[in-house]
Amino acid sequence: MDKTRPRGPRVLLVLVLAVVCILYFALFERLAVDIHDNFASSRLVVTLVRADYLRFWYVGQRFLEAWPALAESPALLAKQFPLDILGPAPASLKAWLYPPTMNLLAMLFALLPMTVSFWAWTVLTMLAAMALLRRAGLGWGAIILGLLSPADMYNFVGGQTGLLMGALLVACLLTVDTRPRFAGLLAGCLSLKPQVGLAFIAVLPGRLRRLLPWAVLSFLIWLALSLSLEGPAAWVRFFAVAGPVGTRILDGPLKDASPAWSLSVFMMLRSFGAPGSLAGAGQVISSVVGLALVGYAWRGAARAPVRRMAFTVTVSLLVTPYGFVYDLVGFGIAMAAMGLSATDRRKPVFACLWVIPGYLEALFHASGFVVFPIVAVIAAALCHPFVQPDG
Repeated sequence: MDKTRPRGPRVLLVLVLAVVCILYFALFERLAVDIHDNFASSRLVVTLVRADYLRFWYVGQRFLEAWPALAESPALLAKQFPLDILGPAPASLKAWLYPPTMNLLAMLFALLPMTVSFWAWTVLTMLAAMALLRRAGLGWGAIILGLLSPADMYNFVGGQTGLLMGALLVACLLTVDTRPRFAGLLAGCLSLKPQVGLAFIAVLPGRLRRLLPWAVLSFLIWLALSLSLEGPAAWVRFFAVAGPVGTRILDGPLKDASPAWSLSVFMMLRSFGAPGSLAGAGQVISSVVGLALVGYAWRGAARAPVRRMAFTVTVSLLVTPYGFVYDLVGFGIAMAAMGLSATDRRKPVFACLWVIPGYLEALFHASGFVVFPIVAVIAAALCHPFVQPDG
C-alpha cells in the first residue's frame, strides 16, 4: 500500500506539466508565426519600426549626432522616425522615459545599422545574461528555462531590456552575501532602469559597508560616462520631461498606459475602476509593505538564497508602479529556479507561474482586468523565506 501512495501526486504532476507544455507550445507557435512573418527579410525594417527597439536605436543615433561620421544624417533619421521622442516638451506620450545611463547602451548599439544592431543586441544581451547568472551560481536548467520563458519571448520580439535587467537583478540578489563587491557593482548597473531595483533599497540595511561603496562606484562610472558623452542637458531633459510624462501616463485614460501589458498594483486598481488617487494610495501601501517584507527577509545570512532571491524578485514587482510583461524575465528565471528545486507537489504551481506571463494579455482581454499582482502575491507566498526547513 505504501508503495502506491505517491502515484496520485505524480499523476497530477504529469497532468499539470502536460497542460503547461500545451499552453507554452501554443504560445510559442503563435509568436513563432508572428516572428517568421515580421522578421522576414522583406519586412524586417518595418517590424523594427513598429517595435520598441527602434526607439532605443533612434535615441542612440540622436546622441551620436555630435560625431557626424558615426551617425546617419538628421534628415534621413527624421524621415524614418518623424516623432521626436527626445523633444524638450513632447506632446506625445511616446516620449523617451529612460534615464541617460540607458542612452549609453543605445549609443553603443546605434553604431551599427538598425537591423544588424537588433540582432547584435539580442545575442549579446543573451550571452551577458547567461554569464552573469552562471557567475552568480545559478544552474543551467534555471538559466535555460529563464531564456525560454514566455516573458523573454515578448522581450525578444520587442528588442526590450527585460532579459538584461532581469539577469542583473537576479545575479545581484544571489551574490549579496557571497560576492558583495560583484553584487554592489551590479546594483549600480540597475540605474539603467531604476524601477527594476527598487526592492534593493530594503536589502541594503546591515550591508552598507560591503555593498554601498561598490554600488556608488558603479553608478558614478555610468554617470561620468553619461556626462562626458551626452552632456548635462540629457539629465536636465530627463528630469524635466520623464517625470511629467510618466505622471500623465499613470493618471490619464487607462488605454494610454497599455493595460494589457501592465503588471503593477496601480494599474490593477485602475483596471477595476479605481480613480488615480485611490490607485496611487493602493500602490503606496503595496510598496511600503513590500519593502518591509523584503527588509525582513534579508535580516542576517540566507539559509535558502535561491528562495530569498525569488521572493525579492517577486515582491519587487509589487513595489514598482510601472512595468510591463517584458519586465518579467527575472520573474521567469526565479520561478524556473524554484520549480527545479521544489517538491513534486509544488512543481506544477511554479510551472504555471512560469508560463502565466505569456497569457496576461489574453487574461486582460477576457476579463478587462490587470491580474498580475494577484499572481505575484501567490508566487511570493510560495517563495517566502521566513520559515525554512532545516537542511
